[in-house]
Amino acid sequence: AADLAARGLLPRHDRAEIDDAIAGRYAGYELRLSEIELERKSGKNNSTVFTGLLLVLAVDTPFLGTTMVLDQSRPAPPGLMPVRLEDPRFASIYDVYGNDQVEARAVLTPAVMERLLSMADGGDFFPPSCLVERDSITFAVAQTGTRLLFEPPSLQAHDAATQLQYLEGELALVFRLVDAMIAMHVAVKPGGTMPPGTSFSERPAAPPSDASH
Repeated sequence: AADLAARGLLPRHDRAEIDDAIAGRYAGYELRLSEIELERKSGKNNSTVFTGLLLVLAVDTPFLGTTMVLDQSRPAPPGLMPVRLEDPRFASIYDVYGNDQVEARAVLTPAVMERLLSMADGGDFFPPSCLVERDSITFAVAQTGTRLLFEPPSLQAHDAATQLQYLEGELALVFRLVDAMIAMHVAVKPGGTMPPGTSFSERPAAPPSDASH
């Protein structure tokens, strides 16, 4: 977390609490999803500067440059230049930085930008930050609330079912962004294919629950 803060992806902090919640393969890619909380000292007190998810997706065909996407409330990262994009809606929410203008534009496909915009709609997440570099794609997804996504469900069955359904919906938002990034990587990887039926984007939407039962 300290290295990502120095790079500008995460806020600077003095204390990090990290829970490795999920690690494995997703759509043929190694993935690690952690829930993190970052605190910064402020006088005699600590203030929380980030609560949310850190997701690292490993890729087998490295990127040549570095691309970083930040929401406009964040300072510019060191060592990277602004990347100008033609989409005014995207540019009104996100700033993009990189050291390879051509690769940065290739990374930000219309699908990737649309997924990033869908997560910046004022719901349960703040606009995600993203770092694309070498053999990994890293997402920092801050929550708007303080509820832990991976806290154990209530012992009452109906509460547990509701909470697990909510968690699946929240993670689906995140993984649809991951799907778009994987599709982008497949497009620039010679002979690359995404295994069918392995992504959230291919799953049908869950039917609405009937509150009368």
